[in-house]
Amino acid sequence: MRGIALAVVLSLPLSVGCSSSSDASGSGGSGASTGGAGGSGGMMASCSGTEQFSAGVEKAGDQGLVKVTIESGDPAPPQVGNNTWMLTITDASGTPIPDATVSVTPFMPVHGHGTPVTSVITPKGSGSYEADKVNFVMPGPWEITIDVTLSGGGSDSVMFPFCVEG
Repeated sequence: MRGIALAVVLSLPLSVGCSSSSDASGSGGSGASTGGAGGSGGMMASCSGTEQFSAGVEKAGDQGLVKVTIESGDPAPPQVGNNTWMLTITDASGTPIPDATVSVTPFMPVHGHGTPVTSVITPKGSGSYEADKVNFVMPGPWEITIDVTLSGGGSDSVMFPFCVEG
């Protein structure tokens, strides 16, 4: 009986939570990997498949209705805790959208959780929005979804996969 139990234990992965050297989700992903977070002192999930955070990173929405640009982040790159991002939201042709309803939702796919903190979005005019309390509870790979609801109807969504440092 002990032999069976030992065989079961030995067949389990060495790290049930995070891994420091392999993609814990099992998917190869795309984009540049930022690697692990330095100075965290512990193991964290691989950031394989994430994109490099940089000012001016832009993506079109899933429906092609909007483009979302992350103009800046404080801190940059994203860190554990609350972050503040300045966003610009335009239509597909680049015209600013000043009156959208915007939400920012961080999600950590390798652990299947989000964050208990709700981001606060403040319109700043001319299609600019401040996203305060973009919160990350731990280092590793995160998917940050920005949902945009247009005042005249319609909605779109953009997802940025970033590595959050410790």
